[in-house]
Amino acid sequence: MGETHKYHLVGWDKVCSPIQFGGLGVRSSCAGGGALPLEEYLGCWINSRLNELFDAESISAIKRIIIPLVPTSDKLVWILDSKGHFSELKSAFNINNAQGSEVTEDIWKRLWKLKIHDRLKMLIWRIATGILPTRLTVVQKLGSGDISCPLCLEGEESIEHLFFKCPLARAILFGSNPAIFSHLISIPTCKDIIQYICEPHANSNSPIECPEHSSIQFALTLECIWNLRNQVVHNAYKINLVTQIRTLDARVLEYIQALDNYEADVGHSFWSAPSQGTIKVNVDAAISNDKATIAVVARNHRGIIINAWTKTLVYLDPTVAEASAICWALELAKAARFGSICIESDAKICVDAVSGPTTESPWKIRAISLQSLDLVGCFSFCSFNWVRRNANQLEHALAKVISQAPSFYCNLNSLPPSVVEAWNRDILSLGF
Repeated sequence: MGETHKYHLVGWDKVCSPIQFGGLGVRSSCAGGGALPLEEYLGCWINSRLNELFDAESISAIKRIIIPLVPTSDKLVWILDSKGHFSELKSAFNINNAQGSEVTEDIWKRLWKLKIHDRLKMLIWRIATGILPTRLTVVQKLGSGDISCPLCLEGEESIEHLFFKCPLARAILFGSNPAIFSHLISIPTCKDIIQYICEPHANSNSPIECPEHSSIQFALTLECIWNLRNQVVHNAYKINLVTQIRTLDARVLEYIQALDNYEADVGHSFWSAPSQGTIKVNVDAAISNDKATIAVVARNHRGIIINAWTKTLVYLDPTVAEASAICWALELAKAARFGSICIESDAKICVDAVSGPTTESPWKIRAISLQSLDLVGCFSFCSFNWVRRNANQLEHALAKVISQAPSFYCNLNSLPPSVVEAWNRDILSLGF
């Protein structure tokens, strides 16, 4: 009695009674005549029912649909449109174009209008028309000769092998920033390379949200592989992959900075400290063969790392992974009891989805964005900022390192070396 606290047993019928009648509103597992599957309590898809109704391919697609935490009405979306809207003329045009991979005359024109060096345009044109002088192409013309790949010595040096199948080429693609996963790129013919470069937004595996930046990165990566091949063939060059990848990253950044008027907007290209009392939380995602890894790093006004987290997801779509990272960052910030926060991401589509009308956000991340917005009210101040890749290097390095390792929690003393290097660059940019 008095201030003594005790536990009292309550009948299950009272627990399952509606709240307005004095109960707890818990749903009875026997209400429907039998026990409910565990997945229904956890807000997951029920595997047993999916297996009864759908084939394996459909089940895989269904499981990629995010189930909202707060129940909402089902809604039909047109998946050929990123926002889920159906436009009779536009949708019919997209369906017609999707039936074949033939490159139209308009794509060729767009190639010449790309904001890249003419040398890169000529290389892409030679690749797309199949006239690039690989060993296989030369032998097919002359009738004899060596057709082995000079980089790996494992396969015939066709255009497809040299740029997408060769282990060294795939290592360069993967090592670029952000990584390009060659096994996720569907390019049936050489001509389709032009469409991939000119329309990177049409491919869900495009690594960068800004189409122009993605075009620049892919074009420069192809040039890097071709130049490396020529150095090996003509100069017996000893390959150093780390040097090649770092040089490529520097060239990509140089092109992007020139495109974005870097000198006039340098403040957005480096990590900037938040105001005192606010915690800045940066997020990023990395995609590997069978999973996605998301990273969250919280720093104070002096750039000191407070916490860093990573975890893996089953979603292989880069946009979904980036949106999930933002949502998870809010959950972590709430659990850490941060009062004032600023969330930063280099995924512009995902930042726009939580900064503008949800009806205009891509349908595949709409449920995640709504979950993020529900968490905003937990903070005294919360803002979302889009930053360029160079201002998000620490989180990218962390996600990339952990993409091949289990989920873990780390602090300042246990960060991987590449992450420490990126963090030191951020500290130096602050000028403390």
